[in-house]
Amino acid sequence: MLRDFRNRFNNQRGITLIEVMAVIVILGILSAIAIPSVYGYVEKAKETKFLLDAVNIKAATASAYENNPSLKNLSSGSSRNQKVAEAIAAAMNTTWYEPYNQMYMVSGISIPSASMTTISVSNDGKVYMNGSYVLRTAGEAISESLGYGKLATPSEVAADPSLKNPNIFWTSNGFAVGGHQGKPAGHISILLYSF
Repeated sequence: MLRDFRNRFNNQRGITLIEVMAVIVILGILSAIAIPSVYGYVEKAKETKFLLDAVNIKAATASAYENNPSLKNLSSGSSRNQKVAEAIAAAMNTTWYEPYNQMYMVSGISIPSASMTTISVSNDGKVYMNGSYVLRTAGEAISESLGYGKLATPSEVAADPSLKNPNIFWTSNGFAVGGHQGKPAGHISILLYSF
């Protein structure tokens, strides 16, 4: 019996280097196929989340002004922007933070691909969400989701002024081909509320 066991043990062969390399090559091919598609799903999920957030923040802005009529009478400046951001954040059960050039960020809201997302109030009583270096594809999806129609670039508006959309637009000096991540990007302003 011991001899049979020894013979069986001696006849077993291990894994060859070629077999190991074949497995590594197969795994490499599978990962090369899978990773880009997983990355695509992650990016799509981020965009979908923002589109929902964009609709919610627009509704929260209207709610903030309806519940705080005094916001309409505030004098312009950073103090007003802070109070507006606080009211919007409260309506969304979140917080505002980091003042930047009289604009305030609202936590939990981030325009896809933007390096910064802020809330600002113009002197004519319009509340905007601003994004820096937003990819054009993301901007177009935002415009569509909020029902604002086509998002024209500054050059398109220069060629045909009727394309200018007061509700959502690239700032005149913000759009640049290859401006961010090697793709068309620009600074975008989205109207949330007007009084």
